Parts: sequence; structure tokens; C-alpha cells
Amino acid sequence: MERFNPYRAFAGCVLPSWLLRARDVSMGAKLAYARLAQYAGETGVAWPTVATLGAELGVSERQARSYLAELRGHRLIEQEDDPQHRSSSKFFFLRHPWMETNPDRGAGSCPPEGKNPSGQGGRILPPKRIREENQGRESLLLTTLLRARARTRRRGVGTSRTRRR
Repeated sequence: MERFNPYRAFAGCVLPSWLLRARDVSMGAKLAYARLAQYAGETGVAWPTVATLGAELGVSERQARSYLAELRGHRLIEQEDDPQHRSSSKFFFLRHPWMETNPDRGAGSCPPEGKNPSGQGGRILPPKRIREENQGRESLLLTTLLRARARTRRRGVGTSRTRRR
């Protein structure tokens, strides 16, 4: 296997540190929160169907409903049924005291608007710009993975063939 630097290499969900540390919340509910946050975009409102959320988390619709109920129970999200679309609901994110207790950041874990919480400089990019950058990274990542796979096959790694020296 080849080593690589994962820094800014992937597009996907981000799990906030304050939520990662919350022992009262299951890992499945944490992943559901991260995926909902990714859906929210600029508006801060997410509206995937429960079936879609379950499929993306790799769980049943029933399990996805359970994760959403857990998040509502902890007052991390609020769910509002959409009268125009029976299978869809709107999910709103609620400020929670857990957000303010992050030992890595001191006073609070929610960064000021536009500030980069990583401490590595730069600004948080607007969602449209992030999507554009992520699309480029995804194609670069796919190309890199395909090349690595081809190199592995040429070497005969994982096959019964032995390599000549």
C-alpha cells in the first residue's frame, strides 16, 4: 500500500468535535447529524427524506428514524413536517450547550462567522466554492485511486503470482 496525505483530500461530512465527545449520543446519531449538516448548506435547513438518509448511512429507514429521534431527544435538531411533500421533513439545527464546551478551542467551539476553526489560517469557503473545489478533488482522488489500483495489479499484489526480482 502507498502512503498519502489525507489533508483536504476528501469531500464529505464533518463531525464537530463537541459532538464527537458527547458520550450520550450514539455513533449512528452523530453520523446522521453530520450528514444532515452537509445537506443544510447556506440556508441551515436540511430536507432529505428519511429513506435517503438511511441509504446514505447504510442503515434501514427505521434505524434512520431512530437516529433522528435521538437527535431530537438531545435537542440538537428540530424536525418540521413539510405539508407539500409528505415523505420529506425540514430539519433545523439548534444551538446546544455542548457547543460551548470544547477544550481544544477554549471558550466555544462554534467559530465566528467566516473564521477557519482548524487554526491553519484561511477562511471558511462559501458552500458554492466548496462544491466546486470538492468536485475537482473528487476527480483527482478518483484518478489517484485508479492509478494506485493499476500499479497494484501490475505488481501482482494480492494474487498468487510471485514477483520476479
